[in-house]
Amino acid sequence: MEYSLSTPVSSTRILNASMLIAGTCIGGGMLALPISSSPIGFFPAILVMLVCSIFMTLTGLLYLEATLWMKKNSHLDTLSIELLSKSWRVICTVTYIFVCYASIVAYMSGGGKQLTFVINEVFKTSLESWQGIFLFSSIFGTVFLLNKFIIEKVNTILFVSMILSYVMLIAYSGNTLETNLILRQNWNGHLFYAFPLMLTTFSFPGIVPTISPYLNSDPKSIRLAIVSGTTITFIVYFIWLLIIFGSIPHSGPFGLIEAFTKDIPITECLHYALNNPHISAAAQFFAFFAIATSFLGISLSLFDFLTDSLKHRVKNNWDQLFFYSIIFGPCLIFSIYFERAFISALEISGGVGDAILSGIIPVIMIWQGRYIQKRQRNYQVWGGKPLLIILLVFSCSILSCELIRRIF
Repeated sequence: MEYSLSTPVSSTRILNASMLIAGTCIGGGMLALPISSSPIGFFPAILVMLVCSIFMTLTGLLYLEATLWMKKNSHLDTLSIELLSKSWRVICTVTYIFVCYASIVAYMSGGGKQLTFVINEVFKTSLESWQGIFLFSSIFGTVFLLNKFIIEKVNTILFVSMILSYVMLIAYSGNTLETNLILRQNWNGHLFYAFPLMLTTFSFPGIVPTISPYLNSDPKSIRLAIVSGTTITFIVYFIWLLIIFGSIPHSGPFGLIEAFTKDIPITECLHYALNNPHISAAAQFFAFFAIATSFLGISLSLFDFLTDSLKHRVKNNWDQLFFYSIIFGPCLIFSIYFERAFISALEISGGVGDAILSGIIPVIMIWQGRYIQKRQRNYQVWGGKPLLIILLVFSCSILSCELIRRIF
């Protein structure tokens, strides 16, 4: 049936939802994206990023269409039960859990190493990486234990802080860019291998069922939040890649190649490449806030999914602590004991997880709901069957490429 708004959606709520989406996207990719795309150069990387941003925006809108068919507060588990076969439900559930856990592992690892470097530089200590990871996880895991209203406010503060440090970074970096570094391009076969991590960079569709009730299930408001969130993400990453590719040499000490082989945070490379304390501080704060917002966004999305899957309402602090333990406990162990957890987790999450969850799954859901179950179309993404086929082919191509790379 057609949805009618009981109360209007305020612009503040739309902005908060946009920032939650952008905050979820602008995270680990800040550190990993320049390193993984270093073989192809700035302009090829931007082209790949543009394609992935359009792809993920469209699949996010597909999730919106599917979500609006369901009752309020339904998450991915409910969507899969209603719109997928039993085998695809299993694939959907396993993939979603895998993507969320892999992302949280990556954010714990990246955020912890970022925190370790900052503390050691500022306080001249010898904090080890595992200690920084544990500290990062403890701080923001505690935030997660608070109610959603407080999480929303903390996320907004982090996002605004990220933007402020980002503006400072741009202001300080204006005269440091080298044209010859920016113009370096490589359009060979490595181009397609940049897609998996780019998909992870825009990995937000799973959070659409979470923001839907927050925006009163109003299609126009949710669509505006999705498009605004992905647009903000693209602009932020565009300028970030411009600064990184224009400032850090491709080879040599603390170059992009060494950062990839030795798992060195890109902000640390920027620190040594420019030897400018203002740029270094702005970059460190920016990357840290970016990872923190993504960490909160994906953790909240996984929390809602698990409560929906287990049909369990959170009634007290013990319930909250239970979900806290099953979400963060395993992730903390993996992030500490696997040295290259950061980039590896993000690449596999994008090439396998997002190709399935953000590409194949929503296409199947919409095809089933529109053309087989004949659900009423109170909101429908344009493009019809041709668009769904294009998205499906693209998703299968990325998945095949990543599996071949990992196996062979």
